Amino acid sequence: METEIIVIILVIVMFVVLIYLFAKLLNVIQNGTLRRQEQRIPKFNDKKLMRGYRSLNHQRKNKFLAIYLTGFYYKSTLAMYEKQFQLYQAEVERRGLDAS
Repeated sequence: METEIIVIILVIVMFVVLIYLFAKLLNVIQNGTLRRQEQRIPKFNDKKLMRGYRSLNHQRKNKFLAIYLTGFYYKSTLAMYEKQFQLYQAEVERRGLDAS
């Protein structure tokens, strides 16, 4: 009986640790994506920039897509989309393009 309780507690602890490690990994991947986007966006031509801008404008508001892609971590996915959108928006404004 005692060993079963200990095993159950260990399984729960391991599950929590795995969730924590997955969240950290997801964060590292998202930060890497943002850094790469920061470097690449100024090199885009106007057409590609506007296509990405419009696409991210829709994605950043789509909770269903974020939940479908990342499950419980959908809030971090939405935050990443928002940061990417801000990068695109800053470049669109810097170039003086029409955002509509």
